[in-house]
Amino acid sequence: DCRKAIRRDGEKPAYLDSLGMVELRLGHYSDSIKAYQKAIAEHPKSAWSLYGLGLAELRNGQTDAGNADLAAARALDPQIEGLARSYGLTAAGP
Repeated sequence: DCRKAIRRDGEKPAYLDSLGMVELRLGHYSDSIKAYQKAIAEHPKSAWSLYGLGLAELRNGQTDAGNADLAAARALDPQIEGLARSYGLTAAGP
């Protein structure tokens, strides 16, 4: 659905963010990173996209980059970790 929406409407940050989340949950970390990076290029102050990018990077073995993006997300929104946790997303899990 995300890819269909992107083909239909273009690479909107919300669509890319959703695609990043789907790829993250599927374990396609490189694809997740690409989608989140594109979303952040269009909306650099999105704590949610930065947090998702950080998680994908951590799971892809990019520890320094992942931790930096998680810290940037927390700086933008101190509540982001709780929100992510409510969706079942943590640095340690899915």
